Amino acid sequence: VRIDDPDPATGVGEILVRGPNVMRGYYQNPADTAAAFTADGWLITGDRGCRDAAGYLFIKGRSKNVIIGPSGENIYPEVIEEKLNAAPGVEESIVYGQEGRLVARVVPDYAHLQAALGGALVEPRHIAEHLEQVRLHVNRLLPASSRLARLIEQPEPFTKTATNKIKRYLYAPPAEGGPEGAQI
Repeated sequence: VRIDDPDPATGVGEILVRGPNVMRGYYQNPADTAAAFTADGWLITGDRGCRDAAGYLFIKGRSKNVIIGPSGENIYPEVIEEKLNAAPGVEESIVYGQEGRLVARVVPDYAHLQAALGGALVEPRHIAEHLEQVRLHVNRLLPASSRLARLIEQPEPFTKTATNKIKRYLYAPPAEGGPEGAQI
């Protein structure tokens, strides 16, 4: 495992792998195979991460999901989503850049909200108040460059892939800013 082109300040770069456990290429698809490997034979995983002093690997997020902040900092939506998803009353979330700000779509835990209301009917104002409290709470846990401007209720569970990953492209606007991800 190797970190390619690490950021001098954070050590985060593209995670590359090589070895007998790595695929040789895509079946009868030399173009995709060439795009998936470096010239010297390392597989480009599509993940960004770093290593600590003991050599442990920390995956920060997917290269295609990185959001470039206004000062050029890399913002990893997965880090923010982890904090959102740990908040009471949140089932799942996705974070993306929109109109120069960070936004999250959140699937509320309606049963949790109803229990918090003593069994009363959950009204739209309750959801809005809860999402704002979650936003404020999560923003206190994040650096200023990664703070959320808005949470949007996602009333239905997200559509997922066969491996249970959210199909981000169905919910977030197309990334602006090229291969390193959206810019805000």
